[in-house]
Amino acid sequence: FRGGSPVQGFTGSETSVTTQILTGYAAYRVFTNGTTNVDIGGGLRWFDTSTEIALTGGPVMTPRSLKDNWVDPLLMVRAQTRFGDRWVGAILADYGGFFSNSETSQLTLNVGYELTERWALRAGYRYIDVERTISGVDYSFTQSGPVLGASYRF
Repeated sequence: FRGGSPVQGFTGSETSVTTQILTGYAAYRVFTNGTTNVDIGGGLRWFDTSTEIALTGGPVMTPRSLKDNWVDPLLMVRAQTRFGDRWVGAILADYGGFFSNSETSQLTLNVGYELTERWALRAGYRYIDVERTISGVDYSFTQSGPVLGASYRF
């Protein structure tokens, strides 16, 4: 904490957060004109998170931990456009959670280079937002930054 701890008698905190995320989709092409495609679909996003917090600089206190894993159903839309024989740009947005005690959304922009008809390398930017109640505690995070990946088309 900057400027002191909000809890009297402590001067700071030590925090450790580990989160793993895996997302998969099945999509259906609803529009194509030769260079641009639009797909809609659904999928699942799996989360596994572990957070530990310990207050420091004061009386001895047991660290608090929050752990959970869950799966959120998703709806998605993706648009791709071709910039040449092997270059493609894409935007993907999804939203999920619905009936669970969590909510997730994601926006991804990327450019890809197709190595073969089925394999492509991709680079871009992703923003993801997650909100969930874990053991009665509101847990939320946002993450954004560059992404690198590879894709295989069936």
